[in-house]
Parts: sequence; C-alpha cells; structure tokens
Amino acid sequence: MSIDEPRGNDFSGGVDGTGCLDVGNVAPQDVNDAGGISCMNGAPLELVVIDSGDTVEKATNAAQRMVAETIARFGRLDILVHSAGVGIERSFLETTPEEWRRLIDIDLSGTFYCCQAAAREMVKRRYGRIVNLSSAGAIKTELVVEMHSAKTRAAYTAAIPMDRYGTPDETASAAVYLASEEAGYITGHVLAVDGGFLSAGI
Repeated sequence: MSIDEPRGNDFSGGVDGTGCLDVGNVAPQDVNDAGGISCMNGAPLELVVIDSGDTVEKATNAAQRMVAETIARFGRLDILVHSAGVGIERSFLETTPEEWRRLIDIDLSGTFYCCQAAAREMVKRRYGRIVNLSSAGAIKTELVVEMHSAKTRAAYTAAIPMDRYGTPDETASAAVYLASEEAGYITGHVLAVDGGFLSAGI
C-alpha cells in the first residue's frame, strides 16, 4: 500500500514540534495566508488544532475532540502518529516542579490520552495504526538544534556508529512504513531510528 492512498487519508498527530503532521510525502509543504496547506505529494492536508489545556479534564477532552473532529471531517480514523514532546533546558538539580509537570503532561500523559481516544474508535472498526515517536536517537529537529550545544553534538556524534545525527525525514519514513499495510503483521514493536546509537551499548 502506498501512503499516498491510505485507508481514508486520515492522520492525526505531529512530528516536528509545531503540531503539524510530518510523515514523508504527506508532510506540510507550505501554509498560505488563508491557512491552506499544500503537501509534498500535492494533496490537500487539513489540520485539527486543539488546545490541550492545563488540567487532566481539559487534556482528555482535547484528545477526544481531536478524534471526534477527524471522524466528523473524514468519516473515519485510520492512523494516529503521535510525537508531541518537549525538553527541559536546565540541569536535574535546577529543574522546577512546574517544568517537570509540563514535561510529564506533554511527553507521557499526552501520549496516553491521544492513544486511548484514537484506540477506542479504531477497535470499533477492527482497524487502526498507532505510531508513537520518542527521543531515543539524536534527530536534527528544531528542538534538538536549540537544545544541543556544539559540545553536546560532538559527544552524541562520537557515540553514533553512523557518525551523524538523523533527519526528520528518516524518522518520518519509518512512521510511514509502520502505518502502512506492508507492516500489517507488526505490532508492539520498538523500531530504533538512531544510527546504531542504542545497539552500540550506550
């Protein structure tokens, strides 16, 4: 199956830290003044924008609303790609309780709420793909560029057998595969897109 023609073209989630889906040839290419989005494959892409709020109730409602609006627009939800994440730019000893709570709310709780809301709809149709992305490897995203100093980049690169950072496109390609029919017998799998970082024993 080509990802150009998924079962319903229904995606939800983000990869690039901006709330936009960024999966290979369905990544946002351009956002015009009217809010329209053109994609790398020329097809239109619609965004469902939600505010996760600052309470558990608001966060769970936001996830449910994201799924509900997706189904209202497209009639179904086939694929959830979840990659929302933040980092803390300070040491362990200096991290505040507020910063820690925000990290857990977004990186952990947000994943749970989105996956649960999507899965509840997917089990009704006995079909669905959920792909969660984490930060096991060094991927050159905007967040990483901001957070990694030259010294940090050098240390990471030295520990990666492929001797470089990965790119968002390489991560997106793995997500596209896992969301496709070709990966239909793969479930509960952890796919490390990290240039050999973990296998090197770090």
